[in-house]
Formats: sequence, C-alpha cells, structure tokens
Amino acid sequence: MAAEDVQDLENSTPGNFVSMKAALGQELDFTLTCKIFDGVGIQAGYSHIFGTKTLQTLKGGDADAVSNWFYLMVLFRPGAAALKTGLFQ
Repeated sequence: MAAEDVQDLENSTPGNFVSMKAALGQELDFTLTCKIFDGVGIQAGYSHIFGTKTLQTLKGGDADAVSNWFYLMVLFRPGAAALKTGLFQ
C-alpha cells in the first residue's frame, strides 16, 4: 500500500487532483529448505509479483510484464545443531 496519495496523471487536471488506488500489488513466494547435516543446508525460493498501475507510476516499468525471480542459497552455520532460517527459526 502506498503511504501517500499517488496522483493519477492520466485523469488529473490542473486544480483537480485524482488519486490512484493505494495498492501496489501482490507477491507470491515459495521457499524450500533442506537440511544436509547439522549446521549446513540449502534453501531455494521463487517469487512472483503482480504489480498495479500505481506501482508502475511510482517505480516505472510495465505493470503487465511478468516479474519473477528464483534464488538458491547455501546455509552454513558452524556449531548449530538445528538449521534455523526463514519461517523455521
């Protein structure tokens, strides 16, 4: 959600401020963590954002374009018996 009103440049006129919806978008995240042995694990994640025209106005780009990313991370915590990461802390 936008903290302030965002001006709708297409529908505003001088002296008539029209604001856009405050919602910036929705994000969908998936995370998988696998413990290899004590203190060592792998975490993989995928994220997809469904942006709005308000987000496009503030940050640029194209709200209708596909925007997603994937990551793979090796977790190394010497001396830790339990693998603590993300939601599993």
